[in-house]
Amino acid sequence: MAAGSPVSSNNLPATASQRGNVLRGAAVTAMTVSATTGSLPTANTTITIANAATPTVSELLEFCVDLNARYNALLTSLRDAGVIAS
Repeated sequence: MAAGSPVSSNNLPATASQRGNVLRGAAVTAMTVSATTGSLPTANTTITIANAATPTVSELLEFCVDLNARYNALLTSLRDAGVIAS
């Protein structure tokens, strides 16, 4: 940063555009999941695992698909807010 540039009390650049240049790292790519056979469950907000000690493959797959959807939504929100690079 150039000499004389405004700096906030926590030693980060004072303006949003300056902070974006300092805090924003490399772009994080969205996660893509596909199946060569069959179809993946649709992501939703409710997952029921009948027996936590022995979850089924289907239950775990549903959990993973939902987690992936939330991960990608979080990345989109962070990009839209300018927190991470596109």
